Amino acid sequence: YNKALTFTVYDKGFQEADIMNSEYQDLITFEIAIQNKTGKEIKAIKGPLSFFDLFGEELYTASYTQEDPIKPNEIYKTQISVDYNQFTDGLKTLKNKDLSALKFEYIPEKIIFADGTEL
Repeated sequence: YNKALTFTVYDKGFQEADIMNSEYQDLITFEIAIQNKTGKEIKAIKGPLSFFDLFGEELYTASYTQEDPIKPNEIYKTQISVDYNQFTDGLKTLKNKDLSALKFEYIPEKIIFADGTEL
């Protein structure tokens, strides 16, 4: 999968709930970039995205699915978010640590190409 794409988390933020705007959940936000390193258009990607501290201790894992097409050699950028629960230790650490003090790992379970082939 490393030969097919590069997955990068390049920014982290926090968005507080805003009940007046019908946003009822605090969110940890991440800016990500996915580079399609193949010669074929990617139609969809699915797999777990895990965050770790610098010692390799897992803080949180979420399933990430991307269904917007990514053209060959294109870099696709988007924002994803995780619901923040102040009573979950891993999420508290994830919220409070600077991005430079975190590691992440995205391992696609499946990559589907526009021509119907899969990895």
